[in-house]
Amino acid sequence: MTELERIIKEVEFTTANIASEPFTPKGFAKYKEKISVYISALFVESQKTAKRHKTDNISESHVETASSYLIKNRESKISKLMGVLGGVFLGASVSNILALSVLGQSFTTTGLVTTILLGIVGSFMVGINMMKE
Repeated sequence: MTELERIIKEVEFTTANIASEPFTPKGFAKYKEKISVYISALFVESQKTAKRHKTDNISESHVETASSYLIKNRESKISKLMGVLGGVFLGASVSNILALSVLGQSFTTTGLVTTILLGIVGSFMVGINMMKE
C-alpha cells in the first residue's frame, strides 16, 4: 500500500465517523469522493512543487504552495487573462493616439472610432482585473 492510499484510507475512516446529517446519502458520498480527489491532487501537486525546487523531500512550504495553487479558482485565471488583453487593447489605443498626433497622420473616422473603442474596452478590462485582485 502506497503512502497516498494509506492517507486516503485514514480519511475514509475519519469521514465514516462524521455525522452525515446535513448531507443526503448521495451528497455525503460525493463529499467523501471530493475529499479523496483533493488529497490526491494535493499530493501530486506537492511533489511537482518539490521537484521545481529540486528537492527530494516535500516540505511544509511545498504543501502550502501546492494547496494555494489548487484552491485558486478559475475566475482568477480568467481575470488575469482579461487584464492582459485589456492591457494590450489599451496599449494599442495609446499607440494609435501617439501615431496620429506625433506623426501628423490624417484622422480617419474608422481609425479614430477604433482607437476610442480599444481604449474604452481596454480600460474596462484592466479595471475589472484590478477590482478582482
